[in-house]
Amino acid sequence: MSRPVASNSLAASIRTHFGLTQAELGQYLGVSERQVGNIEAGRRRAAPLANLRLARLALALPPPDGYGLPAPLAPVTGALPATPLPLPVVPGLLAAAPLARRQRQLARRLALLLRDERRLCQQVAAQAHRRWAGPVLAA
Repeated sequence: MSRPVASNSLAASIRTHFGLTQAELGQYLGVSERQVGNIEAGRRRAAPLANLRLARLALALPPPDGYGLPAPLAPVTGALPATPLPLPVVPGLLAAAPLARRQRQLARRLALLLRDERRLCQQVAAQAHRRWAGPVLAA
């Protein structure tokens, strides 16, 4: 199965800037999701009314493509080490095997929590982007 190639078309850059899905952009343009995909891929041309609406949205893009404000930045998350830290060597007090096992468990839990944090931060950034894009698209 081939991976989709990122498009550099105007429709794709508008969709990316405003954080829209192809279905949402299609609803705004008055075309289907499949037609938006074809327009982005360059297989079809947009209808005149859809072109007019795309041109209006293009003006809201940040410079150099348009005259709008840049989209808000995604929140920055703290970076924690993904690999476990080496255990300090304490001679004779504690057995190393149970501590190493517990360290691996905690490292796995940390990796899962960091993954969940990244996903939640992406969702928050997408929601903030959509809240920002709402009034711009309504205008």
